[in-house]
Parts: sequence; C-alpha cells; structure tokens
Amino acid sequence: MVNEDFQAEKVTLKRSVKSGYNTMCLPFWVNKEDMKAESIAIFKEIQENKAENKSVVTFEKVNEVNANVPFVANYNEAVTEFTFTDKGVVNTNNGLGTTFVGTYTPGNVEGKYNLAADCTFKKGDAEATTNAFGAYLELSEGYET
Repeated sequence: MVNEDFQAEKVTLKRSVKSGYNTMCLPFWVNKEDMKAESIAIFKEIQENKAENKSVVTFEKVNEVNANVPFVANYNEAVTEFTFTDKGVVNTNNGLGTTFVGTYTPGNVEGKYNLAADCTFKKGDAEATTNAFGAYLELSEGYET
C-alpha cells in the first residue's frame, strides 16, 4: 500500500501477462500504450440474470485508467516486463475498488472470483491465488458468474 503521493522517474514492473485477458491494478495513471495492450477496460456493472441463474459482468473499454483502479487488459502476445517513466504514484487511502478489487500483493482469493482463460470469472477454492498488481471480483452472496 502507498501512504502518500510521490513522483517516480522510472518504474519497472516485472510481471508476466499471457496473451488474452489479464487483470491489472497500478498505483499510477496508465493508458493502453503504457500497458502494451490491444485494449483496456474498467468495471462497469453486474447484472443478475435470474432466468439463467447467472450474473453478467460488464466492463467498459477506455483509453486510460486512473491510479488504483483495477482493470482488464487484452494482449495479443505475452509480456514479461513493463517500464513506465515519469509517473505520479497515488496513495491508496481510498482503497483499490469495491466489487472489482485490485491488489498489490499476491494472495489467496478463496471465495472470490478470478478471471479465467476462457474470459469468465471463476470462484476460487482454497488453493486459488491472484498475482501482485492484479484484481478479482468480490461478490455478495447470491451472485453467480
């Protein structure tokens, strides 16, 4: 977590992302070019579909994402390292999201929903983990994706 704002001349993030959709969350503003991504999207809403007993998660494509806002990035090819220059790192005093939640540390996400390779969110079991600088869905009881 970041307790106060500061300016970073250069930031290197060594995090591998696969071709396809990946969750991300960073403590500074980025655009899709910074992320080397085909597209980026932020969480918009969840709509419950009682007839099919599932929920639909909607993301909105954007060209840029503010600091501490989790997002999904779509990649044409795998990337293993990102380099950013002249970034204003923003404190995390206001958190990292509520329903779609970012994280700056790897950890267990049992009972939370991770983005799967088939572009759906799957509920994590006791062994489920998420990457540092990633994100997951935290749903209320009664929601199924």
